[in-house]
Amino acid sequence: LGGAIPSSPAAGNDGAYVGSFASTIEFVKSNNEHKVITKVENRVWGSPIVDGKTLYYADLNGKVYSFDIASQNQNWAVQPAGSVVASLLIVGDQIYVASEADPTSALGTLVALNREGKTIWSKEVGGKLYTTPVASGDLILVAPYLADITLAAYDAQGKQAWTFTPAK
Repeated sequence: LGGAIPSSPAAGNDGAYVGSFASTIEFVKSNNEHKVITKVENRVWGSPIVDGKTLYYADLNGKVYSFDIASQNQNWAVQPAGSVVASLLIVGDQIYVASEADPTSALGTLVALNREGKTIWSKEVGGKLYTTPVASGDLILVAPYLADITLAAYDAQGKQAWTFTPAK
């Protein structure tokens, strides 16, 4: 495929979508055929996500992409924060992006986008974000690395609900 596939594939009809270090998203069919469906600016570390007829993914430059599977055209690309190594998370009408570190502050940032790629809110959480956000009930959990906290929970409006720091 031209580069390592560092994350899980996303299931599609009769195959799977994979992002790679070749800066591509490819569709691999069950009969072993594969083709590049789109190129991006930098390596794709996290898993692409299939949501209906749309494929979402991010690259190490921090760009988040929306791709129409049926037409094979890119809907939009935005750069809401810094480098993205985690997979995206979709909950309801929001796409959550965990940025390793915002270039202006060097802190990990959790960003909520709408389905059109517009930023709804953005929160610096401290440390760096390398792991995929997780939905738990009505909260989004993130685990910053090298931060004062170990875990933080945010609601859909971006309000921090709680943080956790283990005893030393």
